[in-house]
Amino acid sequence: SYFFAVVLNGGGGTAVGVHILLKAGVLLLGRAAADEHQPRVLVPGGGIAATAGRLGLGSAGCAAGAVLIACAAALVTGRAGVVALGSALLAAVIAAAAAALIHAEDFVFIDAGSTTLELVRALEGEALQANYVTNGVAHARTLAQKGCRVFLPGGLLRPQTEAIVGAAAVSSLQQYNFTKAFMGANGVALEAGFTTPDPEEAAVKATVVHRARESWFLVDDAKFARICPAVIADLHSGAILTN
Repeated sequence: SYFFAVVLNGGGGTAVGVHILLKAGVLLLGRAAADEHQPRVLVPGGGIAATAGRLGLGSAGCAAGAVLIACAAALVTGRAGVVALGSALLAAVIAAAAAALIHAEDFVFIDAGSTTLELVRALEGEALQANYVTNGVAHARTLAQKGCRVFLPGGLLRPQTEAIVGAAAVSSLQQYNFTKAFMGANGVALEAGFTTPDPEEAAVKATVVHRARESWFLVDDAKFARICPAVIADLHSGAILTN
């Protein structure tokens, strides 16, 4: 297994460090002995959150004006080639890394979206004592079921995504100061920054990034070099958690 952490300088966009940590034993990926020609992805007992903890996916820190890419990429090479993580497992690993950043004293915004919903599902321990604001109806429901204190902004509900958007949502979110915000984006590019197709959703996201001490974007590598019409923020405005 390999764990890659790449730290980029937000000002110049240049790589300032690449660390490859070799982890002994089977932590995240393994191969069945009886099926050596077909490498497969295995998750050890304890689930994604426990596995991420054993991989050392703890708090990486978010320096102001910097972009941190904490990559949990694991490869298994066999006679048949290389096996990559499936999208669902990939989202769960990214979510587990994000969940480890949340502490009891945090006031957290969680954006609507599929990967951020995995983050909500991954919350455990002291993270359940934090206070949350979300514009995702499914996210709010899951947070409430976990016993968390959760606030929903007013606004227009989009039936396709169950996201709350619009001027009322922006106005409501401007009343908060978040210690951490966990965001989604449809595109991530060096010059265009973080982007999304919908201008109303972009306005909500941009407001949150402006009101947050730390902004973490949960995106997989399929979003890289993709540019959507509506701008959320410049690339140096947040951190990236990705594969």
